[in-house]
Amino acid sequence: KRTKMVEPSFQMFWSEDLPKLETAEGLEVALIAGQLPSFASPPSPPPDSYALDAASDVLVLTLKLPPKGTWTLPAYSGSRPTNNLNRN
Repeated sequence: KRTKMVEPSFQMFWSEDLPKLETAEGLEVALIAGQLPSFASPPSPPPDSYALDAASDVLVLTLKLPPKGTWTLPAYSGSRPTNNLNRN
């Protein structure tokens, strides 16, 4: 609620600035917000973004799979209960 009526903000996240995993088989994972094991930190979110608060445990990524490819999202390692964890 503290950021509900703030001025709008826009920030471009350029592909070359995002931490990525790319394999020879065609798998591509780009980290946009949050933390993933073995990934560098992504660019900082906009100033009033929910993702800016580390306690929010936000994870945003893009995933491109080759035909019949698979990738497993690492298990949640935060300290908050997972009964309301939302994976959309």
